[in-house]
Amino acid sequence: LMNIDLHDAKEERIYGFGNMEEVGYAKQINILVEGFQHSIAANAIFVKNLGITGILGQRDFFENYRIIFDKQYPLLS
Repeated sequence: LMNIDLHDAKEERIYGFGNMEEVGYAKQINILVEGFQHSIAANAIFVKNLGITGILGQRDFFENYRIIFDKQYPLLS
């Protein structure tokens, strides 16, 4: 999963769409954003069989930075 080693991740039960129970793997990761001088520590839960592709949740990274997703412009602001 994104070349992140999950062997030491904590297994957690999470509940997704329709209150479906899934197994997730919690781990602290460091996010390196192009143009930033330092990495950003964030807690993440990885779910292998979520059924969709995307980023869910808004803690850590999304609480501290303004993020705009715009497919027309591949820039960070």
